[in-house]
Amino acid sequence: MFLIYLLPILFIVYFLYTRLTSPLSKLPGPFYTTLTPLYLIYQEFSGNRRTYIDSLHASYGTVIRISPNECSFSSYQAMKQIYTSGAPYLEYYAPRLAEFFDNLNSKRSRSVPLANDFVLEAVRKPNPASYSLLSKLQSKASELEDLSAAAECMDHLAAGIDTTGDGLCFLMHELSLPHNAHIQQRLRDEINSNQDKSFDRLPYLDAVVKEGLRVFPPIPMSFPRYTPDSGTTLDGYYIPGHVIVSCQPFTLHKDPVVFPSPEKFDPQRWLEEKGELERNRMFFAFSQGARGCIGKHLALAEMKILLREVYEEYKTVLGKEKADMRFDDQVISSRPKGQKCRLQFQKVV
Repeated sequence: MFLIYLLPILFIVYFLYTRLTSPLSKLPGPFYTTLTPLYLIYQEFSGNRRTYIDSLHASYGTVIRISPNECSFSSYQAMKQIYTSGAPYLEYYAPRLAEFFDNLNSKRSRSVPLANDFVLEAVRKPNPASYSLLSKLQSKASELEDLSAAAECMDHLAAGIDTTGDGLCFLMHELSLPHNAHIQQRLRDEINSNQDKSFDRLPYLDAVVKEGLRVFPPIPMSFPRYTPDSGTTLDGYYIPGHVIVSCQPFTLHKDPVVFPSPEKFDPQRWLEEKGELERNRMFFAFSQGARGCIGKHLALAEMKILLREVYEEYKTVLGKEKADMRFDDQVISSRPKGQKCRLQFQKVV
């Protein structure tokens, strides 16, 4: 009978001891995060993980513990170390992905900057040879299993369509607000006075797109990684091995030191020389490092081309029917909560 009462007590003591003596116990954060991940799971399933973590950073600083085995950071130093240092921070989702994706990542070249030149050249001079090559590849029997093929399609649809579309949706709505009419007009003036220039040679267009992605990052939530088995030190705190660490664009992009008046939509900030280095290195809309978004340059090209074509001939204003444009976090990206963006397109005379 005594053992029946003793075993639960010993389990509770062991549970509390391991939680409270962990190196993570030194990290700032609510006390309950040391005991259970249930509150974080609740926030995630209710679609509030992003705002919950952001509120904890606002209360506790750049380093917080958000569950017994997970931490969040909002400093440039931590972001650089986690995503661009070359250290073996394993992607949190990697063990759950198919072997196909592991092989693909292991063979992918690190010469990603070449992607920018390729995208620009492809946009300027479409080459029919690539379509001929694709048709020949299509005629061959696929080596992909049905499940892998479906996963590939889903990955391309989610990463290549939803994110860019959602980003444009929020950005064009912001440009259509009455108090941003001067921004839209300045953008139109630059486009119309530089008809002979390519979309990547328009500085204010570039600033508008960057500011849109800063304020409305299509994937604003955490990009989780596992720490290496040997552990690591981030922002002065020792983090044991196999702990989930992450940064989220939604919080990084609101650093008031790097982005004064962070809640304000202000493309002009990207044209100022002062703080240029800090702004660009804190820009996290596409993640960073070797595992950053491989379609970054294509997405930027799509956004700039569409905005140039629209605002060269049209003025956009809010529609008569209001739409709920609050962030609504999905599995991968965020979109308007009302699932609609109501705009009117007025021909510019």
